[in-house]
Amino acid sequence: MPARRRARARLDTIAALRAAGVPAGVLIAPVIPHAGDHPDAPDALVDARAVTVFPDTMRISPGARDWFLTQSARTLPPHLHHRLAADFATRRAMPPRYVQQVTAHIHARAAHHGLPRWEDYIGRLGRNRRTAGEPFGTRSTRSRVAPP
Repeated sequence: MPARRRARARLDTIAALRAAGVPAGVLIAPVIPHAGDHPDAPDALVDARAVTVFPDTMRISPGARDWFLTQSARTLPPHLHHRLAADFATRRAMPPRYVQQVTAHIHARAAHHGLPRWEDYIGRLGRNRRTAGEPFGTRSTRSRVAPP
């Protein structure tokens, strides 16, 4: 239950930022390989009025690997722990193909709810600024970006 309260607090923060006119996107990280997301997750982001999503797949440094695998053995279902242990036994990150598949899946679910990829959102901001006659990159986009 504590994880749900933290997620709710984060969604409330996004909603408060959006209500104040601040364009707030969501970094979904770390995306844990082979672990499914909750089916209502994109709905919650839309309800909070997030403007975009940016997924980032989990990476583990060699120094953190043993600690992570010990924790995953204690807290995750055995099938998921064994799969993660095998995946990270000899590498720090998942293969690029897997990362692309997971990223595409998250973007597709988000797009179904009207949330653009981070790259598309930023690209649209640049096009909007150029159309208005201001060269992109001349000022901080954080202080001047209007929601789409």
